[in-house]
Amino acid sequence: MEFKMRLLSVLCISTVVLSGCGSSGDGSSSNNHAPVASNVAIEDINGGDIRTQDILKATYQYTDQDGDQEGNTKFRWTIDGKVVSEESEYAPVYADIGKTITLEVTPVASDGKTTGNAVSVETDSAVLERELLIFTAMAEPEDEFDIAATAVPSPGENFLGLYATDGSESGTTLLRKVVIATKPEKLDNNFIIPIGYWNDENTPRGALLLSDGTAEGTKTIKESSIDELPWGLATFNGKVFLSWENADTGRELWVTDGTEENTKLFKDLIPGEESSSPAEFTVVGDQMYFRAYASDGSRKYVLWQTNGTEEGTEEVSPAVYNPRNLTEYKGNLVLAGSINQDLPADIEPLYLDTDTGETTLIADINPGLNTSNPSFYTHGDRLLIRANSPTYGNQRLWFSQGETGDPELIEATAAAFPYVYATSQGLFGINSSNPDEPYASLWSLNETEGATKMTMENNLEYKPLYIADLNGTAYVSAQDAMEDRELYRVEEGTLKLVADINENGSSYPGYLTTVNNTLVFIAQNDEFGRELWRTDGTETGTQLLMDITAGTQSSDIILDLSKNPRF
Repeated sequence: MEFKMRLLSVLCISTVVLSGCGSSGDGSSSNNHAPVASNVAIEDINGGDIRTQDILKATYQYTDQDGDQEGNTKFRWTIDGKVVSEESEYAPVYADIGKTITLEVTPVASDGKTTGNAVSVETDSAVLERELLIFTAMAEPEDEFDIAATAVPSPGENFLGLYATDGSESGTTLLRKVVIATKPEKLDNNFIIPIGYWNDENTPRGALLLSDGTAEGTKTIKESSIDELPWGLATFNGKVFLSWENADTGRELWVTDGTEENTKLFKDLIPGEESSSPAEFTVVGDQMYFRAYASDGSRKYVLWQTNGTEEGTEEVSPAVYNPRNLTEYKGNLVLAGSINQDLPADIEPLYLDTDTGETTLIADINPGLNTSNPSFYTHGDRLLIRANSPTYGNQRLWFSQGETGDPELIEATAAAFPYVYATSQGLFGINSSNPDEPYASLWSLNETEGATKMTMENNLEYKPLYIADLNGTAYVSAQDAMEDRELYRVEEGTLKLVADINENGSSYPGYLTTVNNTLVFIAQNDEFGRELWRTDGTETGTQLLMDITAGTQSSDIILDLSKNPRF
């Protein structure tokens, strides 16, 4: 998409023959006419939507009735009336998100005195945040080290590359080498990234990185005294909270603002060396909820909450036992757990009203001492519960409003749904085979129509995997009748092939992830091995993003660090 904004490399065009744009010239005369700037526009060098760190460039046409050459034309970039740059180029920053940018060009003749009228133009849309995907891949594989045949790397060898990509080849950068990385968290215009690596003393350590998505802007802000990884990062009240372990306190609640001095223990929930093991940090309004061991030493997991202060960090009362799968829903909290002190293992779907603090049972789906092991998925005002029932079977689906006793079972021949995904199109599920529905398929899930099966022409068993959403369309990895697995999109209830990436077999597209209106994924073919690919949803727009390990050797890429198999 062309926009009237982009980083400034100035285009000068004259209606007279000039010796060079910006070269010197007399141009002085008592009757000299003012120069004119026309066709003023803002061009985004990066293309697509205007995002932070894009290069915005002023383009215009300079003309002068007297043939005076152009001098030092003036530029002003303003946001909300405030000047942010007087250069010919501007790169939007984090503070510009949600705002439009105005460019003003004032033409100046080479005499430096003759100035034309200022011409202004404004961007068509507000600045968006530049999205980055943090992932790992083999950095520079060496012949003597075969990751496929080795369970652990050699001591002192940081064998994985930690990368960032915005969905373009030029925007894909090696940040540093590590042994492992887990799910990062955004903090303003930076990422906080948990890693494990061999430090300069050849000692394995867990650490936190701060990164702006460039190698130069990536640094270690805190290193653990032991080889334990931080994890479970969540942004709350302008800081990142996490679970981390050291020798003095065990694994406890930590916090960082991205600086070394303010990366520290937030609260020792169980004082001393014993760990409280906090996890599943979930922000709901002005509170953050999480699970951790009770402070009474009982070694029972209970629900905690914090308002961001040490004194405001406490166990939820009355207690919720064995909480898990914490999910924000319409400003409240739904979760799996037990509110029965005598039956803490009777885990069922619960609803916590954040206004009253009351926790209620949505439904006893698996009555008695057994757990229904519920998990939750939301889309708009819809809440979908997947749970095990002795009456209906395991991994069945219910829609709910979070109210006691209200779940409505989705009637479907595909009884079990081990995978559920939320997209802008709605909720989708992948069923496991059963006598009534022997083929694994993709289903659209909603309250009014229940489960509706998506079809593929000439193939009943297309075995879908990895659903992702791009610009309102769902994409999925699936196989045709010849068991050739490629990338498909869902179009009016039918799966349509996007591109045949590997003409000699399956490309096995996986870990589909949307970044800046681009779908990034891993796929393989005979020419490049298994590498990083991208698509805009068209066949011609489906291309290799980067061959990280040149040639046919694969790069062992992990796009979803929350599911890092090495963790």
